[in-house]
Order: sequence, then structure tokens, then C-alpha cells
Amino acid sequence: MKQLLLIAAVCVLCAGSSAQEQKNLEYLGGYGGSSVIFTGEGHTYFTGEGAVRIGAFQLGGFGYGGEATSERDLIGNQFDIEFGLGGFLLGYESPRMGMLSLNAELRFGFGSFEANRDLGENIYEIYRDRFTQYTPRLALAFTPINMVQVRLYGGYAFHSDVDLGTLDFDPNRPEFGLSLYWGWFE
Repeated sequence: MKQLLLIAAVCVLCAGSSAQEQKNLEYLGGYGGSSVIFTGEGHTYFTGEGAVRIGAFQLGGFGYGGEATSERDLIGNQFDIEFGLGGFLLGYESPRMGMLSLNAELRFGFGSFEANRDLGENIYEIYRDRFTQYTPRLALAFTPINMVQVRLYGGYAFHSDVDLGTLDFDPNRPEFGLSLYWGWFE
């Protein structure tokens, strides 16, 4: 249900913008920066990302990783779960109303999870699995000057099935955060 609501919101934003003033498609710019992601489980991640802008459309990439969580398996063993993720983003920014605009993004990436447990004497029990992730996002963008943009966003990360041995681990999660970008935002 959450997935359908997010996809519907992105479609409404993109379709509704065609009735508004369109940005010149000859405009070419770009941006780069970082985000702080807060997940529904209380974890925090820092990302690097950037994109080329053609008019109101954005095409770029992103990457992040780190320790995802610490989980117990079905028989009570404690595992540390780490991951890495990188991929592509496709976005659209609505025409600005003063210094505010709406931004819709779809991120698609590839990565891997690793669950490990220290058994002592430099012996580890390790499970690894690769995954794909797609994340629709909706953001409120604040552009005080044409070279800086701050976004407050929310979205939901959907993952392919992840098999980490005896762990019952579901990586699908809501996420929200704050982004700071430098570039040219016309």
C-alpha cells in the first residue's frame, strides 16, 4: 500500500507540473552534495550524490554504505549487518514558487549485505547476499540562491529478497532526511 501511495504521489507531481510554467529544456546545469538519511529503524547514513540537470529533469548517481544494524538470528546469535549501495537517480523538480519547489526522484541501485559474527580466535561466521533497491522519494526543496539547495525528503526503500542465513532480516524501510547541494539551480 505504501508503495502505491508513493508512486501515485510521484505521478501526480509529474503530471500536474505540465499544466504549470515549464522550465526551458535548453537549460543545462548540475549539482553535487550529500544527504543524511534516517531510517524507520533509527539508523543514520551519509550519502554522496550528484546529477546533471536538463531543464527540470535530473539524471545522476548516488552511493552510501555502512553498518546497517545488529540483529539476532532465529536461535539467538548476534550478527552485525553491513551494506554498500550505489546506483542511478532520475528526478524532476517542479517550477519554483518563490524559493520553494517540489522534487520527485526515483533511485535504482545495486549493493550487497554482509552479516558477520565473531566466533573468537579470528574466526567469523559470514553470510553475504547481493540485492537491488529502488526508492521513490518526494522532497520539499528550498533554494535561497541559485547555487545552493536544501531538500527535506521522505521515501521508502524497496529491496529484492535478501538471504542472510538464519537471520530473519527485512531490509525494506521508510526513510527520510535532509540534503545539501551545491551547483546551479535555475
